[in-house]
Amino acid sequence: LTRKPVVITLAISLLLNLAGWLWLYLGTTPRGEDAALHYSILFQVDQIGNFSALYQVPLVGLGLLIVNAVVAWLLYKQNAFWAQILLAATIILQLGILAAVRVLVFLNG
Repeated sequence: LTRKPVVITLAISLLLNLAGWLWLYLGTTPRGEDAALHYSILFQVDQIGNFSALYQVPLVGLGLLIVNAVVAWLLYKQNAFWAQILLAATIILQLGILAAVRVLVFLNG
């Protein structure tokens, strides 16, 4: 994985994930009460839980980033194009994770 597009897409994905961690950490203040974990347009806040559970969102994003990077690494030998597509899709996934973090910060900030 020394090709420039691969390195760039992985770096962008990692930066987006790091931005999610930082935004969540800096945008919320831990408190003793429960935190809003899920918001629905119809039912407003419909899931409440422990404040530390907020960090599961960027953790899932990091896990998926690692899985996609390993699969892309294995796939790259057979077909570099599909490996790059998978890594580009990881950027879109991280943007979705960042949007979810935005909602969590809005609800719990």
